[in-house]
Amino acid sequence: MSNIIFRLDAGPNIGVGHIMRCITLAVEMKNIGFHVLFVMSFRVSSVDGLLLENNIEVNYLSFSSDILSEFDDASLTLKIMSDFNPDIVVVDHYRLSGIWDSMIKPATNMLVVIDDLADRTHNCNFLIDFSIGRHSSDYSGLLNDDCELLLGSSYCLLRPEFLKIRKSAIHKRSITNKVEHILISFGGTDHLKLTNVILKTLIDIRFSGRISVLISNVCEWIEELKSKINAHQNVTIYIDTPDVACLMKDADLAIGALGVSSWERACVGLPCISVVTAENQNRNSYFLKKSGAIILATQKSLSSDVMHFLNDKHVLEIWKKLSRESVKLIDGLGVYRVVRKLIKLKISLLEFTFSDVDDLYNWQVQAGSREFSRVKSIPVYEHHVAWVIDSLSNKDRRMWVIRLADRNVGYLRLDDIGSQCEEISILISESHRGLGLASYAVNSSKDKCKYKSILAYVEPENITSMNLFESCGFSKAKENNLIWTEQ
Repeated sequence: MSNIIFRLDAGPNIGVGHIMRCITLAVEMKNIGFHVLFVMSFRVSSVDGLLLENNIEVNYLSFSSDILSEFDDASLTLKIMSDFNPDIVVVDHYRLSGIWDSMIKPATNMLVVIDDLADRTHNCNFLIDFSIGRHSSDYSGLLNDDCELLLGSSYCLLRPEFLKIRKSAIHKRSITNKVEHILISFGGTDHLKLTNVILKTLIDIRFSGRISVLISNVCEWIEELKSKINAHQNVTIYIDTPDVACLMKDADLAIGALGVSSWERACVGLPCISVVTAENQNRNSYFLKKSGAIILATQKSLSSDVMHFLNDKHVLEIWKKLSRESVKLIDGLGVYRVVRKLIKLKISLLEFTFSDVDDLYNWQVQAGSREFSRVKSIPVYEHHVAWVIDSLSNKDRRMWVIRLADRNVGYLRLDDIGSQCEEISILISESHRGLGLASYAVNSSKDKCKYKSILAYVEPENITSMNLFESCGFSKAKENNLIWTEQ
């Protein structure tokens, strides 16, 4: 099993943004077979639930909140690494820079930095910065020459649940005709107590719809907030809820900070009146406002801006434009693009054997696997076993398992159909779609085919597969077929 370490911190003064985006990446790396370890400076009890919920192991550099020097931090991290032996180290920490990187990088195969400030040096293999409008020139003179930059919102580390509900959320916005549910979210800590400001504003203008407050146990004044909310029947508090995506889908308007939530809201087209609550949000606030995706308020103008928006006679027209522009910014596939970059050298093809029979059957019964197959019905298990046995002895059929790290994740088949041509079939495990595995399989099949000519059957409605084969050099043939021929 491959190992990956994440070096990060969380807390009342740091917030939970770092931990949320690292958990997102960590969970996807676990899904493809990596053993994950978080390394934090000290324990923060309020994030224990998040770590437990995602089954993430943690080691602590110390048991106090004393700030370590970069040298001491790296030295303690290296001790943990010597036992864990990570293939990849990910660091997401504003206090750590090229000094720390240069000590860690020689001890691992890959060092990945997550940043959004572009204000200090780094020495790493990959740097991820999903700020809108970010350019490589912003890091000029700050990076080693061979660092690969993953810049812009297409690499945004959003949890998969936002992608899953994106389509239905966009449809909901298209038929919305009134703002009836407001979501208040000023980050996990809301250290400026802006939630209080908005609650008072909505009560003063007698907003009659539902109000939801999203907060974390990290918030130091959470008990005060609970007592305020208990006095109002139309207000509900959600503390460290795992169902943020559905909450955002259900809401009609968000009022909140410009942290990770900005990307989550954009992915599901949720209009937002936003305010900067930390210095590192200034850049994104500028580009989000410029794109027409948010209404940008100041801390001083926030209350009046909310009142003005809700009382505007053109509120629905403004609301729909905000939704349309925000949904253009994020497609929800960022974490898969990052994972694909990190594991591109770990994909392989192995000859299919009878021991793979259950994996193949499990993939066939997963959601969407047979939607565009010639035979739509799920096979009876006994019939599937018989088919595999027959296929293994069929000289005109060759099969492979697609392997990612230490896990079987898909299937490739080539069938000799005569006329100096083979037909290709591909199946990818539901939890590993979107990582470029199908493209890898298609391109690998070109080296393995007997005749240098491959046919692919694709139903016209299967736009994803159509785009896949065309991007791999296949051209349309008659009826539902695409073909590739070596030139």
